[in-house]
Amino acid sequence: MNFIYEKIGKFLGEIKSRIYGEAVALSSFEYCECGYKNSNQPPRGQRWLPAGENFSLGNKSGEMHAWIRTKITIPESMLGKSVALVNNSFETDGNVKP
Repeated sequence: MNFIYEKIGKFLGEIKSRIYGEAVALSSFEYCECGYKNSNQPPRGQRWLPAGENFSLGNKSGEMHAWIRTKITIPESMLGKSVALVNNSFETDGNVKP
């Protein structure tokens, strides 16, 4: 087999594994402010606050660090299928949108 055809076949296989038939929007995010690279775990005892519709991370200097969480329920239609969590939280202007 031709080397080019092998490479194209491999590439198409990788693309096919990343095509998703359905998507579920997530909501009800909460956030907990923390310092820059303080820990690999959220701060203990800190209050989680709701991240509303117009939530944005940042202050006058443009910097804020936080843990963000939500609960996910996998729909029955997706049971037994591969499921991926795709994070599209950054807008082109750099603002974070959960």
